[in-house]
This record gives sequence, C-alpha cells and structure tokens, in this order.
Amino acid sequence: MLHPFVEYNNLTYVSLERETGKFEVDGNLFEGIEGYLLGFGSHEFEFKGKKQKKFDIYLVDNDETYQIQLGFYSWLTLKVMNMLLSLQDFTNPKLLFIARKDKNENDNIFIKHKNSFLKWKYPFEELKLKDLEDNLKLKTRNEIIGKWYEHLLTLKPFVLNELTEESAEIEEIDDNPF
Repeated sequence: MLHPFVEYNNLTYVSLERETGKFEVDGNLFEGIEGYLLGFGSHEFEFKGKKQKKFDIYLVDNDETYQIQLGFYSWLTLKVMNMLLSLQDFTNPKLLFIARKDKNENDNIFIKHKNSFLKWKYPFEELKLKDLEDNLKLKTRNEIIGKWYEHLLTLKPFVLNELTEESAEIEEIDDNPF
C-alpha cells in the first residue's frame, strides 16, 4: 500500500545522463525507474540563454515521487508518448518500469506494465514521417508530440500537492518488471 501522506511537492528529479543515457537520480545512474503512474505535465526553464521545454512523467513508489524529465520535442519523447497512449485505462493505478538502452547508436526506451513491454499505439508508417525532408519531418514530429501531449493531459494530468483518493489507495500488486 502506498503511504497516503507522500509529499508530492518533494519531488525527486530524474533526467537522462548524456554520456551513458542512463537515468540520473541524485548523481546516481540507473538502467530504469519504477513506480505507479501519477500523471503527466511539462515545464520550461532557461539553459545557456535558451528556453528549454521538458515533458514530465510522474511516478511514485513507497518512498519517492519521481519527476522524469525528457526533452519535449525529441524522438525519445515521441516514442515514450506513443507507448503511453497504448495503455487502456488511466483510471486504475499503473505500475510502470521505464528503461532506456542504446541500440546501434539509436535512442531506445522501453516501458513495462504487467510483465509486458508496451507497444506503440501508432506504427511509425502510420505517422507518415519516413519520406519527409528533415525540416518537415521535425516540424511534423513536433506537431504530433504537441497533440499527443494535450491528449495525455486529458487522460492523466499531474498537479503538485493534489493527493487523489486513487493514489492514496493503491494496493500492492505482483507486477515485477523483471
């Protein structure tokens, strides 16, 4: 059972470490992050004089509330959103394990739920990105990410300090990601 008094304003920030591609939490590197899905959001900040936008996935386990931050307009975020959209029901708690691996210098990320890896909801061919020129491909990708983000917010937005009855009453289930 998740502790009903988890302080969601005390977030543990999770980012991707550039050199290894692993998840970085408080200076430690991990292959993956596991927790119950609380919802989605985004934030902006300034880095080296340039505005940056991040896509945020919020997970909670018994000890921590994680804010996984991914570059908003990136191929990795497109992949993550496509997998998240394949989840059927956002009203029930979802125990997710998110892992990242490089394969042939390609950014790969995997999400496991109920001992199965999530598949993409929309096949790459259906997105019609393959034959586009680079600039148009990126513009189209970014438009898709924007639409999917808005849809994910209608399914499961996360707002700090909003403890829902659902998140306070999650029962432990046998959903080991390994």
